[in-house]
Amino acid sequence: MNIQLDEGMWRKILAQSGGDLPPAFKSPKPGGNTVYLLALEGSDPDPKWTFWEKALDTAVQMFQPSPAMTHVELFIPPDGEADEAHYATYLGKKSGFGSSFGGVESSRKFYLEQNGEAWRAIPIMAPGATIKLRDECTRQQNVPYGSAYRLFNYPYAVPPFRSLAWTVDMSPEAPAHCASLTARCIQAALPELQLPHTPAWYGPSTLFLELSREARMTSYKYHAVDMAHLRALVEDEEAVDAEDRLLRGSDARVKELTEQQCLAGIEHLTKRVTAAGSVGDETAARVSQRELARALLRFSLVNRGGPPDVPDDELVAKAEAAHAEAGHVDHSSAFR
Repeated sequence: MNIQLDEGMWRKILAQSGGDLPPAFKSPKPGGNTVYLLALEGSDPDPKWTFWEKALDTAVQMFQPSPAMTHVELFIPPDGEADEAHYATYLGKKSGFGSSFGGVESSRKFYLEQNGEAWRAIPIMAPGATIKLRDECTRQQNVPYGSAYRLFNYPYAVPPFRSLAWTVDMSPEAPAHCASLTARCIQAALPELQLPHTPAWYGPSTLFLELSREARMTSYKYHAVDMAHLRALVEDEEAVDAEDRLLRGSDARVKELTEQQCLAGIEHLTKRVTAAGSVGDETAARVSQRELARALLRFSLVNRGGPPDVPDDELVAKAEAAHAEAGHVDHSSAFR
């Protein structure tokens, strides 16, 4: 019988013997084994949207299980300075990394201002996940969204038509909406996650629910426990400080953080998400997923994203006002 040791087991054994990790488990930096799914919760359509945007947004929310998500994309923590974190596709666009859809200003407006409280994030963990998934996303760039005459293949993501999802072409260059493209990249790069259905079967909500299942969060939680004994108390204190800055600090305070500190704060929030998800606490899970999403977005768009577009105090005031509304905010944006 073959026995396979995961990273946590290797670290325990080698920490006691004074050895080092096998190359297969060495990540370029903390977080190299963790990527994230960003999901946008549904809301009322924006009056400025086109007919197709309104119709599709309504259909996606109506025919999906709760929570109704209207868009999903991947967040891949960078392994190098030139690496971009966001990989997505949008209605009427072709798939690509963040800069292919606009600059820092437009990205901040979409992610942090218009939809700041609507994002939720969940971790996806596997050895070497960042490198494997980035390579696959690079291979699947410039994929078209799909044809309006086929309703962008969304019918295959709802019953009874999803029984025919296996008939949809899922080759790397085949058209795909956000959920099927995301699932396609995950299946190709990280087959060990064992997504049970063909990528076309998934809509934004069903993919979010599959990747946030209690069993997955429990396995991730135990992985985090295995790693916890290796961190010194001062490292945990730094992670808590980084977390606080990413969630509530001004832009200037966020930009003072090093990338390692940001990733430590994000890891701290990731543990909170897995802890809530592992016990089925939906309220705590939703709060922690929103906080994790905010930290990821501020890391990518503030810490790495250049000078702030508005004064720090104005951004802080906006964030506090949004939190005070307890989630009842306008999520206006074009359907993604």
